[in-house]
Amino acid sequence: MGLWHGANWTFVLWGTLHGAALVIVSLWRRHGPRLPSSLGWALTAAFVLLTCVIFRAGSMEAAMNIYRGLADLPDFGQVVRAAPIIAAALCAFLLPASQDIVDRLTERPRGAIAAGLGVLAVIILVQLGDRDAYEFVYFQF
Repeated sequence: MGLWHGANWTFVLWGTLHGAALVIVSLWRRHGPRLPSSLGWALTAAFVLLTCVIFRAGSMEAAMNIYRGLADLPDFGQVVRAAPIIAAALCAFLLPASQDIVDRLTERPRGAIAAGLGVLAVIILVQLGDRDAYEFVYFQF
């Protein structure tokens, strides 16, 4: 139920939610109406992203503060500053999977495309980075 990630109630809740979701999906497939695949994908993505907050938060109070922040509509300045993150999210959701892109690019070598993608990746990382060092979640234990 998530306890192997650490001794914190957020991990227990995260694991419980994912376990319950698996049960609901199993029951839905047996007894519920068939959903369009795009709706199923959207529900799954939303569930996973929202429960990642619980997984990463240091406490339930911190998770609730994050959820409250997500519920507030941002002002225009915040949206403009978040443009690189929004663009990256759109790329992640709308473009083909990375392994499919790699398969297409490696069918025959294309040095210019590889160099361009490398420069683009560096630009994105520089734009997203705020020069603060964030430790990986498992280094906290």
